[in-house]
Amino acid sequence: MALWPSHGPRQSPTRLDRHPPAPDAARSAAAHPSEAAVPWPFTPLGDPTAPGAPTIGPVPAGDAQAPVTWTAPASNGGSAITGYRVTPYIGATAQSATTVGVILTATVTSLTNGTAYTFKVAAINAIGTGPDSAASNAVTPAPPPLAADDFNRADGTLAGSTASGGGVWAGASPFLISSNRVGGSVGTNVTVRLAVGQPAQRTTVAMAVLPATGYVGVTARWTYDNNCYIADVGPTGDARLIKFVAGAFSFIGTAAAAGTFVAGDTLGLVVNGTAISVERNGTPIGSLTVTDSSLATGNNAGLWNNSADGTYRMDNFNVYAP
Repeated sequence: MALWPSHGPRQSPTRLDRHPPAPDAARSAAAHPSEAAVPWPFTPLGDPTAPGAPTIGPVPAGDAQAPVTWTAPASNGGSAITGYRVTPYIGATAQSATTVGVILTATVTSLTNGTAYTFKVAAINAIGTGPDSAASNAVTPAPPPLAADDFNRADGTLAGSTASGGGVWAGASPFLISSNRVGGSVGTNVTVRLAVGQPAQRTTVAMAVLPATGYVGVTARWTYDNNCYIADVGPTGDARLIKFVAGAFSFIGTAAAAGTFVAGDTLGLVVNGTAISVERNGTPIGSLTVTDSSLATGNNAGLWNNSADGTYRMDNFNVYAP
């Protein structure tokens, strides 16, 4: 009879695939229990970066300045925002930037009146300065008007009322306010005026509606003996420049053609020394740009009516230094 060797009890042959070794991760977790809660694989957090771009808001114009507002970027890059940089641009050329703290508004000063600017804002953190926002709307700083009236008040007679920018309207009574516009004047060669304190003037008004008949417009360098310059617009959008002396008027320059003005355009009259011009939306009309020295004084400006149309046509009257 065969005998087993005497070196121990019989054992089954070993199968190498019965208990496969634990994977490296499992063995590591068993050897280092503190690592057992870390998922595998995992992506470690990156280092902080500069912030994202803020969102810039609408920018209004001021006198040699502009208030800029924005909202914070969606991401601070993993590091707290410490401030913002506001950069004005003239065209594509960056100007001197303003840096502020953790606020969402800044007034940019030392701008040049009459020059158009846009603005961009960038956020700053401990890592650096992030990308600029998109450019703002373009604004052109300007000094405050010498006189102004938006007519946003109760309906009634314009003459004798106080303008929204200060000062009391003087002159004929047919001008009426209705629904925050001026019109309703039925008459010939009717004017109302505000004192503006100087003969150099740029007088503007929005032509909300063109007159159905006759002409309406603005005056500049008005004196109490009924001398003034007049710019007016007629039913077809044609424009004229008039010298009004002692109740009689004469045309100066060559009238602009029909279609020059449409409803919503701004009519402007500029008198600066002997240089006289009529503007449409801030652009001089060549045929109504002249030299005239006969009316050198007059510290009032206002509105003019030579129309029997009772429509409420004009809005947002302003007088600026030219």
